[in-house]
Amino acid sequence: MRAYRFPLATVMRIRHLEERLAREVLSVVQRELRLSQDAYRVANDALSDRAALSVPTSSDEVRWHHDQTARVAATAQVCANRLLATASHRDEAASSWTAARQRADILARLNLDARAQWRADVQREEITETDDVTTARRSWTRAPR
Repeated sequence: MRAYRFPLATVMRIRHLEERLAREVLSVVQRELRLSQDAYRVANDALSDRAALSVPTSSDEVRWHHDQTARVAATAQVCANRLLATASHRDEAASSWTAARQRADILARLNLDARAQWRADVQREEITETDDVTTARRSWTRAPR
């Protein structure tokens, strides 16, 4: 198996793009969920608003009322199913966004750790260089007589 080595900045850029894409997908799914909730609420209200027939009715009116109630109930059931599917899709999108965000955060922490390590190495080199210069100067000024 071949191991690929990519710079941390490149991997971070890709992870941030993945996180942004997952966040956008989540926002679209949340919008669809709100629309599904509104459609379900409207269908349920229409079903509950179906009043009973008044006393003097013909058989055609009873059949029509029964058919309309069945259609509204079917629409409410379709909206309920769509709401459940959208809610599960939103849960999946939220979990994928959380995972993408965590991966991006881990790389950001690795980047900070790498920068802190680099800074410590540079300071250590500067201290060593300064110490060498100081030691060399002292030995030069204290030459044997």
